[in-house]
Amino acid sequence: MPRRGRASRGRHHALRHLGWAELCDYYGAELRTQPAQAAYQEWAAAWAGEGGVADGRDPPLMPTARCDAARQRFAALDGLERWLEVGGDELCGRLGDIVDVSEALRASAHDVVLDLEALAAVADLVATARLLATVRHRSREHVIVEVRRSLDAVDAELAGDGEPAQVLVALPELDEALARAIERSDDGTPRLADRASPELARARAELARSRRDIASTAERLLRSRDVASALSDKFWTERDGRVVLPARSDSLGYFHANASIVHGSSGSGQTIFVEPRELLGANNRIREAVAREAAECRRIRAQLSALVGRFADALADLSTALVRLDHVHARLLLGRKFGGCTPILTEVNNEAESLVLPRAGHALMLLAGAEPVRNDFELQCGHALVISGPNAGGKTVSLKTIGLCVLLAAAGVRVPTIGRTVVPIYTHVFTDVGDEQSIAASLSTFTGHMSHVRAALRHVDREGPPPLVLFDEVAVGTDPDQGAALAEAVLRHLVGAGATVVVTTHYDRLKLLAVAEHVEHRQRFHNAAVGFDLDKMQPTYRVDIGSPGSSSAFAVARRLGLSPSVLREAERLLGTREVQVDALLRTVAAERDALAAARDEIEATRAKLARRERELRERERRSLEKLGTRRQRAMAAAVSEFHALEDEIRRRRKDLRRAGLDPDASLRADELLGEPKAKLSALRENAPAAGKPRAAAAPPRAEPVALGDRVRVRSLDAEGEVVGVRRGKVTVQLALMRTTVAAQDVVPAQASGREGRSHATSPPQVVPTVNVAHHFGADASPVDVGFDNSLDLRGVRAEEVGDQLEPFLDRALLRDQDLVVILHGHGSGALRNVVRDRLRQLSHVRRHRSGLPPEGGDAVTVVWLGG
Repeated sequence: MPRRGRASRGRHHALRHLGWAELCDYYGAELRTQPAQAAYQEWAAAWAGEGGVADGRDPPLMPTARCDAARQRFAALDGLERWLEVGGDELCGRLGDIVDVSEALRASAHDVVLDLEALAAVADLVATARLLATVRHRSREHVIVEVRRSLDAVDAELAGDGEPAQVLVALPELDEALARAIERSDDGTPRLADRASPELARARAELARSRRDIASTAERLLRSRDVASALSDKFWTERDGRVVLPARSDSLGYFHANASIVHGSSGSGQTIFVEPRELLGANNRIREAVAREAAECRRIRAQLSALVGRFADALADLSTALVRLDHVHARLLLGRKFGGCTPILTEVNNEAESLVLPRAGHALMLLAGAEPVRNDFELQCGHALVISGPNAGGKTVSLKTIGLCVLLAAAGVRVPTIGRTVVPIYTHVFTDVGDEQSIAASLSTFTGHMSHVRAALRHVDREGPPPLVLFDEVAVGTDPDQGAALAEAVLRHLVGAGATVVVTTHYDRLKLLAVAEHVEHRQRFHNAAVGFDLDKMQPTYRVDIGSPGSSSAFAVARRLGLSPSVLREAERLLGTREVQVDALLRTVAAERDALAAARDEIEATRAKLARRERELRERERRSLEKLGTRRQRAMAAAVSEFHALEDEIRRRRKDLRRAGLDPDASLRADELLGEPKAKLSALRENAPAAGKPRAAAAPPRAEPVALGDRVRVRSLDAEGEVVGVRRGKVTVQLALMRTTVAAQDVVPAQASGREGRSHATSPPQVVPTVNVAHHFGADASPVDVGFDNSLDLRGVRAEEVGDQLEPFLDRALLRDQDLVVILHGHGSGALRNVVRDRLRQLSHVRRHRSGLPPEGGDAVTVVWLGG
């Protein structure tokens, strides 16, 4: 059970008033470890038995009163999501295997031999810890600072007061020993494996042999004519672990004469179970093998128990850490159930902070599968929101929606909002929701309400931290005039002391607080109204901030068929002014609803236009891709023709060398090859990028572009990010495609608005690509070698290197690959020297170097291609 901290009694009342126990039921359903489930069930039983008190113990999901603690909880959610990206799903799936091993650990520390179930539970714990260590390591590979901070947060939450490096550790010695010794049968029952020790394997082999021998002997006896005639049935069975035969009671003399042993009889006494002399030796051998197996099993369990005892403290920390991980995972899943949003958390230390809940929904309704009307709430700290309107219009639902969002954020659960959400973390939350009437406690409805009001007033009178106060129908259950005056005094006092207040009411006095001239700090009071459709006689649940709502009692009563004479008399008694005010409020509400309907229609039209725009963009993209495909096919055909010619020339040059003819043949071959190479180079320069029309006008002068710059491709009228720059070409990653265009076709994004002015034509300056450069130099990082970026020349003859190396480099250039790896092996070094000599002669090879140890060392050569 989570330890109770500084949670006040008032906060426990707030949890009860807002339905926190029901929310914890959903939370408890997401817990997987046996210790976490047991703690939740214990709390839930105490909460139900004590009428929502649970002996003052904190629930398993408890809001914190500290902003830094809440921030760490949300950072831990981000860290856990990073874990899930790198294999954490398996880790979280293993949480269901974690059971309470605290008793077993205490026993092992006192040299008690653990049973196999306890050892298997420890084995599951250690195996999960190994997986935890693996996931932690993988999650930290190649991450940015913000992600690393979230990983630190999840480590800190799991480690508690300990150091993550000391708590979140694998125990390889214990893990290996338990994994070798324990296995599970098909039904999940643990058993000691034969591999646990050679002696155990021998004992089991002897036992299996003896069982086969005795089965064979028993079958032979059943086939014997003399024995079969004395049996009641043709089968053998076991009694007390010994193989016996079912003899007829009237044939015992035969078995006595053969020195057989009687082991009992059937219930009717007609069958006597006897052990013939022929089975005595085999049964004894089985007993001996069983005893040896049991002794060896106990020795192995004692050895494993002692090893567990050595690591008892570390195992206890790991068990606690995995239970904490279970709670973090449950918080993540709970927030996902209602599509939660991570809020911006703030301290309540000045009135400049605000509570901002865009499109907030009631968490419990969402968890139950309903789709409540979502509303926008924004309230500055130290201000009050007065929600008014008819009964059943959604005032209490709105109050609880705000309260649950604040408490969920403090508990580290993503809140059910859509958009930028800001939640101050309040140290104290005071609520008064529902009927506090209690005959046993001598509390009327009014005194029950006042007990919570008194608690809030006492807190602000002691100049405590500014609280959040949520009052539903404040000061009801007494004389309406006195209740309204008391409610106004309470709200003015709370707001004057800096409290943030949300209150629902039918009192007109409270609705006037935002406009009454005599009210001090009236700018801190704000009205809100809930809607009610009088035609349909049902609430709209829509909340409108800025205007009060009508209670609509007369209108609702009229729609329900109350006598017109009674209604007229009620209106006469109320007075003309009050009736006119109520009618005015209903008129404002109707106009407000009409505006909301118009706004919804505009939003629907806007969404329709946006969808249409996306469809047109997608159609245009597909058209460009089709155009690009045709041009790429033409380009590929030209390249294929060139390589065919190049291969033919190489073959002929090789034939000339082998025949010993014309020592200048290779030179002439190079001359023959020069013309098609020149044609290909011209083709590369002149061929437009795939799917991109040529610009009709000269491009403007542009700023230098480098890797990572945001640029606009003029011919496509689309923005993207530069991912490569080489030889006057720029590769840009657009929203839906990657394209390589001429440098003149690219301008920086910030300069795109100035294109209409006249500029001299000048291509952007080419900046070396840093993504390749960081693989070279003193601090070079290793290249990930794969089948798509490497050429394996091991086993190739030195004179054949050029036949494979140059076509490979040409294909790499066509694929816009800047970095490739040549695998040539160590050997005598001759092949390596040929490769590197040839690379020095090629103009499109910018640099090359020996491989780093992770790449293969001097057995490989890393090549940087470029102009």
